[in-house]
Amino acid sequence: KQKATKQRMKSENRFLGGKARYGYDVNDQGKYVVCEKEMSVIRQMKLLKNQGHTYRSIASEVSRSTNKKFDSGWVFRILKREGGELQCVA
Repeated sequence: KQKATKQRMKSENRFLGGKARYGYDVNDQGKYVVCEKEMSVIRQMKLLKNQGHTYRSIASEVSRSTNKKFDSGWVFRILKREGGELQCVA
């Protein structure tokens, strides 16, 4: 019963608890909404990846521009979740 509810909530793009995903905020109804400030960082990551940069170089570049520590594994997970390698950002 709990598993079915979690699956349904996930398909409805609802917050399941814990920390909110990077790039999104949670609204009053418990649904994810885009956080434009964090999405601009994700767009920068996608752009660098499409230009052929490695995850490590993307992490160091984004860390330098935002003054926030980004790990290369974290960059990989964000880009995988957001489809960063397949989409071209214009």
